[in-house]
Amino acid sequence: MVNCLSWCLLFYLGLQRIWELYRANQNARALASAGAKEYGRAHYPVLVVFHALFFVLMAYFVANGARLGPKGIPWLILFALAQALRFWSIHSLGARWTTRIWILPSTPLVRNSPYRLLRHPIYTAVFLELLCLPMAYGLPALALSVTLINMILLSIRIRAENAALSSQ
Repeated sequence: MVNCLSWCLLFYLGLQRIWELYRANQNARALASAGAKEYGRAHYPVLVVFHALFFVLMAYFVANGARLGPKGIPWLILFALAQALRFWSIHSLGARWTTRIWILPSTPLVRNSPYRLLRHPIYTAVFLELLCLPMAYGLPALALSVTLINMILLSIRIRAENAALSSQ
């Protein structure tokens, strides 16, 4: 039963990411046609590969016996809260949300909802998700390595995004 739940969770997350890519591409096309400019293109493929590998690794460990246990429940709760932050952030950006960096000139920054509290709430959510999911399965080495790689990638991403926003 627990293994079925694990596969369902991974399937849900995979579908969620596919839906996000679809929506992000729709929004990017609309932003581009409205005159937005894309920034930070070079690092994007690395982010995509990294996130895809994370899912492959999680599936590998689940297939080889990693299970959710009672010690994983707090991590799973924190993971669910990170998911809520992700959805809130995406909803707050609306048609301006993409997985790439698109800047529409003369458009003010979103400063409501989670953006009132955090400068980069989606990146906070991703950080928590990549830490918490492996920890929920009792995979601290995976959690640590993925979190460290993610921190490096996010530092590149945030630098590119901040530079793009300041050039506006």
